Amino acid sequence: MCETLKKNRDAAWVCMALGFLIGASALLLGGMDPILSSVSSFLVVGGIFNKFDIRDRLGIGKGSCNGKNNRAGESYWLKASDPTTPASDLEKLSHSKEKGIRISVALNPSTPPEVLEGLLQDEDGDVRLSVASNPNVPHEYLKMCAHDADRDVRLSVVANPNTPSDVLDEFARDADRDVRLSVVANPNTAPDTLETLARASDDDIRIAVLRNPNVPLSALREYALDDDVNVRQLVASNPKTPIDVLDELSRDAHHAVRAAVAKNAATPTRILEDLSHDDDMNVRQFIVLNPNTPDSALENVLDHYETKPWEREMKGFIALHPDAPPSVLRRLANDDDKDVRLSVALNPKSPPDILELLSKDGNSCVRRSVARNPNTPPHVLETLSRDEYEGVRLTVAMNPKARERRI
Repeated sequence: MCETLKKNRDAAWVCMALGFLIGASALLLGGMDPILSSVSSFLVVGGIFNKFDIRDRLGIGKGSCNGKNNRAGESYWLKASDPTTPASDLEKLSHSKEKGIRISVALNPSTPPEVLEGLLQDEDGDVRLSVASNPNVPHEYLKMCAHDADRDVRLSVVANPNTPSDVLDEFARDADRDVRLSVVANPNTAPDTLETLARASDDDIRIAVLRNPNVPLSALREYALDDDVNVRQLVASNPKTPIDVLDELSRDAHHAVRAAVAKNAATPTRILEDLSHDDDMNVRQFIVLNPNTPDSALENVLDHYETKPWEREMKGFIALHPDAPPSVLRRLANDDDKDVRLSVALNPKSPPDILELLSKDGNSCVRRSVARNPNTPPHVLETLSRDEYEGVRLTVAMNPKARERRI
């Protein structure tokens, strides 16, 4: 078994990465679930067990490779990872000679604060790193870890979403670029700290500032004038961007920036109306996809598609729009393209009179889509139940309205 562990160190890194990813995802989704915590700890510690030679790094003698001792070690390891393990047992396991078991205790969300405090004094950096990654580690312990000599421990503190903003502010001045990047990515970082970091000449840091939910308005205004198209695009897509800035960006020379404004759910209808006349197809496409697009803007976009045959496939997007006005749907219901008519027939918001019109369509796929639509009137379904095509008749039978009336 020892030889097998030595031959699989590459897989160890995958285990550790998956463990940290599961743990971080659970935290971001609103708290560490006990099951996810156990899986996370299992993978992280499993990776560490494979990453290091157990005999040399964890102090387990050669005898531990025999079946009996190995099973006992695994039992302690799983017990140290289990969030239901009693606090008294976790306290005992925290003094284990085996590094992997101490790491499991350090990562366990049920480990008592006083036990975590003891593990902060551990001579091994991986154990201290695990304490800093614990979802329930007290703030004062995170502050203690902030001054750790081990760079990886400090990075774990910065990555922890529970780290206080004042600690993150201190790290914002760290000489290590990776540390500063982690500060920018942390949702607890204060707007003032982000504003300071926003003045950096580092493109990655500036972009990370724009992606932080606490990005200050001053940074959005400043970056709206940036020479980098990607930076302006991020400003244009941010829901916190002021309206006057969005208005300015809607006239940007680069189509990707204008498209980002068209996609932004916070963009006012007045600006969406103006962008519906844009020469770029991608900009108009996002106008169609924006849930706040006014009826008049959809009409404008449709006019563009009518005059440009190579963009006709985009009419299907309008036909499926949940808020497409009846006037637009009526135009599309008479379109020459059967796929456009089919999209209108599938739209659950299509008015009954339009669905009745499409129920007489010469294309059986369009009639079948009408038969599937929950908004189709019962008398139309009754007519379609006698359709010459079996597929249409079978689809009528599956419509809830048809079942209610036993059509």
